Amino acid sequence: MLPDFAHLKGTIRKAFDQRMRRLVRQDPLLSMIKERRIHEGDRWAVRRGDGTFDESGPHEICDRYPIDATAVKEKGLSAILPSQEAAAERVRHQQEGVLFDRMKTVIEETGNVVDAGGQPFSFELFLNLLRKVDIDFDENGKPHMPALVVSPEMGAIIANQIPEWQQNEAKLADFEGVLQKKKEEWLARESLRKLAD
Repeated sequence: MLPDFAHLKGTIRKAFDQRMRRLVRQDPLLSMIKERRIHEGDRWAVRRGDGTFDESGPHEICDRYPIDATAVKEKGLSAILPSQEAAAERVRHQQEGVLFDRMKTVIEETGNVVDAGGQPFSFELFLNLLRKVDIDFDENGKPHMPALVVSPEMGAIIANQIPEWQQNEAKLADFEGVLQKKKEEWLARESLRKLAD
């Protein structure tokens, strides 16, 4: 009987698991989201800024990638990498699907919706979006601006509008006014935070 090499197989499996996590986290959107591992239980609750709780549970996200034993014998473990990269892409799509479904539910529950009513993206719509979200600031008073997730086509439209917005003094003043209000809200939130003993 041939030896099992359990330790070696475990080391290889761990390396491939770590690589899979890195591949999935390379996604620009997913990489911005904090990750926390939960080792037990099937539910958790998050306390929202308004004091309400949002309870949810896990979503299964999985994929398989084939390992061709003949290819591994000929090329080594690198023969597995393209298959693993394709699986990581499928896992990213699953995670984004769960994320957007959950965001839609929470946004509808909280009423934090901005409906453009079929109108094209505009500066006013952008300010309305900013008014709906909390914005945090660093110790120097610089805002941590939220990410705006849009299609590549919409991203190009917005990128074309930004230079005009930056040259318009009235729009800049409106933007600074919204940021000032957001800073006041942030300071109020910070002053109410409980500090650890």
